[in-house]
Amino acid sequence: MIPFELAQTNIARAVAPIDDPRLADFIAALDEINAPAEAALAGG
Repeated sequence: MIPFELAQTNIARAVAPIDDPRLADFIAALDEINAPAEAALAGG
């Protein structure tokens, strides 16, 4: 059993394909955006 609960989820539809230049800034920021969640899952 997982010792935590999901507090929020966001669902979105991209405005363009993942390799489209319009999404370049978003794609470039994904590691920074996801780092806190991944750290929490890793226990640190």
